[in-house]
Amino acid sequence: MELTRKIIDEITGRIDLLAGELDKSSLYAQKTELEGKMGDKDFWNDPVAASKINELFSDVTKKIELIEKLYSTKSEILSYFELYSDPTVGPKDRRNIEKEMEKLLKVIKDIEIIVKLNGKFDKKDSIITIKAGQGGTDACDWVSMLYRMYTKFVNSVGWGLQIIDEVKSEEAGYTQVVFKVIADYAYGYLKSETGVHRLVRISPFNAQGLRQTSFAGVEVMPALDKLDTKDFQIPEGEIEFKATMASGPGGQNVNKNMTAVRLTHIPTGISVRCASQRSQVQNRENAMEILKSKLLTIEEDKEESKRQNLRKDVKDAQWGNQIRNYVLHPYKLVKDLRSGIERSDVDNVLDGDLWDLVSSK
Repeated sequence: MELTRKIIDEITGRIDLLAGELDKSSLYAQKTELEGKMGDKDFWNDPVAASKINELFSDVTKKIELIEKLYSTKSEILSYFELYSDPTVGPKDRRNIEKEMEKLLKVIKDIEIIVKLNGKFDKKDSIITIKAGQGGTDACDWVSMLYRMYTKFVNSVGWGLQIIDEVKSEEAGYTQVVFKVIADYAYGYLKSETGVHRLVRISPFNAQGLRQTSFAGVEVMPALDKLDTKDFQIPEGEIEFKATMASGPGGQNVNKNMTAVRLTHIPTGISVRCASQRSQVQNRENAMEILKSKLLTIEEDKEESKRQNLRKDVKDAQWGNQIRNYVLHPYKLVKDLRSGIERSDVDNVLDGDLWDLVSSK
C-alpha cells in the first residue's frame, strides 16, 4: 500500500484509541495494589483467594505489555513513514517499508481483537466437541477432517492441544471427538466456531461416485478450572454416572478396564464422556469439570442473551442450520455465513489456515 499522511494518522489514531481503552494509569494502579496484597505475609492463608489475585495480576501485567507493544509499534510506524517520505529513498526500499508496515498493521489488528475479547470467559482455554450429524459414514469422516483442520490450526499458531475423548465410527472417522485447546484467549478466539459445518463433495464411500452433503456440529466452550466452579455445585441426584470401556490410545489395559466415564445431567440431558486418562477417578473428575463448564456457560449465555435481547438456540447438525459451508465439488469454496468471508482455497482451510475465519467475528 502507498503510505500517505492521512493513512498514518488513521493508523496512529487506532493505536491511541486502543491504548485509551486499555487505560494505562488504571492498570498500573491495579498492579501496584495487587503487588501489595501479594507481598502480605498472610497472602497464602486463603489459597483460593490468593490464586484469584495471582490470576488477576497476570491478566493486568499482560494488558500493560499490550500497551507497551502499542507504543513501540507507533514509534516504528512514525520512523518508517519519516524514512518513506524521504525523496532520496528508492522504490525498492519503499516496497520493503510497505511490507514492514503490513506486519505492524497485523500487530495492531491482533491487539484490537484481544481488546474486544472481554467476555467473562474469553481468556480461558477452550474445549471443542465435534459430533457427526446427518450424512452417515461421510459425516463421521467429516468429523475426522474437521478434527485434523483444528489440530493443524492449533499447531500452526503455537497453541497446545490435549485429547479428552475420541469415539471412532465402525466404518470411518469418528462419531465424536473432544479436545482441549490451551492458550490465552483460546475460548475468545474459537467460540465463534460453534455451530453446524456443512461439507459438499464426491463421496469416497459411494460406489457410484455421487455427490454427498454431510454435517458435523462443533461446540466450543471455556475450560473452567476448580477456582471458577468452586461455588457451583450440582446435586448428586441430578447426575447419572456410567462407566464404560475406553477405546483408542492409553496402554494395554485401556480396552479391558471400565475407565471411560459418562456423566449425564438429568434436568438438561447434557452428557459428558471422558476417556483420556487410565484412571476412572481422574476421568470422572475431568468429566465433572467439563459438565460444570457446560452448565455455567449456558447460564452465562442466557444472561448475555437477556442483556442483548437475543435468543440463542442450540441447532441440530443438519440442513439449514450451518454456519459455514465447505464445497469441494462441483467447485471449490469455503463460505462463512456469519462473517461473509469466502475463500476458494479450500485445501488450505482444511489444512488449518483458519486465522482470518476465527478472528473475524
